[in-house]
Amino acid sequence: MLKTCWLLSLFLLASGQETCDFACPDHIDLVCGSDGVTYPNLCVLELADCLSDEDITLAHPGPCETKQESCDMLCYTNYDPVCGSDGVTYSNLCNLEVADCLSDEDITLAYEGECKGRVKENCDNGCPDNYDPVCGSNGVTYPNLCHLERENCLSDEEITVAYEGECEDCAFGCPDNYDPVCGSDGVTYSNLCELERANCLSDEEITVAYEGECKNCDSGCPENYDPVCGSDGVTYPNVCELERANCLSDEEITVAYPGECNSCDFGCSGLWDPVCGSDGVTYSNLCQLEIANCLNGGDISLSYPGECQAKGGPCDILCTANYDPVCGSDGNTYGNACELEVADCKSDDDITLAHSGPC
Repeated sequence: MLKTCWLLSLFLLASGQETCDFACPDHIDLVCGSDGVTYPNLCVLELADCLSDEDITLAHPGPCETKQESCDMLCYTNYDPVCGSDGVTYSNLCNLEVADCLSDEDITLAYEGECKGRVKENCDNGCPDNYDPVCGSNGVTYPNLCHLERENCLSDEEITVAYEGECEDCAFGCPDNYDPVCGSDGVTYSNLCELERANCLSDEEITVAYEGECKNCDSGCPENYDPVCGSDGVTYPNVCELERANCLSDEEITVAYPGECNSCDFGCSGLWDPVCGSDGVTYSNLCQLEIANCLNGGDISLSYPGECQAKGGPCDILCTANYDPVCGSDGNTYGNACELEVADCKSDDDITLAHSGPC
């Protein structure tokens, strides 16, 4: 029954109690106490708390919700089962509301569908009314931790605390198709939508590491800081962390050099697409040549695509027909830098770039 006789309650509470000196105003600003009583204002609630042996706190502003005097509800006979917070399966939501009306205990919707076999005795129904919201791993906001733990008990799915506070809008309505992706957290998600939903619910950013299921990569790296620079231009705290990143990545990541990465790291891939530098060194790809050029003060340029050719060799260098003349150290003008390299390859003498433009 609705507890509206708060004046009588306070009178009864005051009997035999020490004096609680409260001068409460007589204005009406209804609040609901944790004892289920509606008080005319917060001050009167605090007075009741002072007079009571039990703690009485603010449940929420406004009057307490009450059970209906009459539970004469007409429900359809359709079977659309729901599981109540009491662990009982009701044929539809209307029948659950009738049971809630008839019961002294609150019966709320735990989840849609039949109950999963948990029994009421195993799940605590005595949760407090205080509002200290937590967001569940299922994207649902619970009034407090106790309510989440109760629903976890009733549900066949494990529900944990994603983070404190109300859930953000992470209702993505993901499909059931299995098109797995590996997250940057090392977790395999059934599809991209599920990863994005997890990212929305998580305090940490979760991105796609690569498509497909996650590899079994060791995550037990030490915490020592002995940095190495990866071939992807990222500084890793130690070699173990680099090897883990390499395991999780589609691209091969190797140690470029010990220590933190410097400004000449361009995030190169491990792709083998060789180019020959003006220093006569074959680089695995153009990006690696540009790193070397950066580290050497801009002295290395692209001679031609492909591996460098040794002098006296076949000089199988394919040059483009573009005209971008350069002057060789032999005093000859070449159509472009590649043609100069061909001449250098075929010559017994070194021919280097004197300057850009014709001689």
